[in-house]
This record gives sequence, structure tokens and C-alpha cells, in this order.
Amino acid sequence: MNMEQLNREEQYLVLENRNIVYKVIKKFGVTQNSPDYEDLVSIGILGLIKASMSYKEGKATFSTYAFSCIHNEIANFYKKAQKYANDIYIEYLKK
Repeated sequence: MNMEQLNREEQYLVLENRNIVYKVIKKFGVTQNSPDYEDLVSIGILGLIKASMSYKEGKATFSTYAFSCIHNEIANFYKKAQKYANDIYIEYLKK
């Protein structure tokens, strides 16, 4: 998924609202010095792009809708990471 696949209105929404990604990351308590900060920014941008593609005028403003979508994307990332946190990997070395 990239910006070229979006129409002009969707591109505008993404570019004008990208600061929401940083606000959501801050809500998770992650700082710029954190090792997974850049990963979260990428995941948040994907959430923002998905929000721009699926947003329909109506009940909520775009920023409210986008905040929710970005938050869900990052929360899903943490859920997947937690799922595999206790797994142990064993490598067999050939001699």
C-alpha cells in the first residue's frame, strides 16, 4: 500500500493528519529513544492510510476516526508481539 494508490482526497487526509500518528504513539508511552519507535510510526502511518481509504462522512470527524484506526493498528501489533513473547526458538547446529 502506498500513496500513489490513493486518490487526491485520501492523500490530502493522510498528509494533513499525520501528526495524529505521533499523538497515538505518545499515548502508548513510547518515546523517540525507544527501539520500536520507528516501527510504530510505520504501523501508525499504515493505520492512517487505511483510515483515509475507509472513512465515510457521517458520525465522526476524520481525525477522531483516524485516531481510533491508528490506535487499533498499534494495539494489534502489541497483541501479536505478546503472543510470541514467551516462545523459545532452538536452532540445531550442524557440525
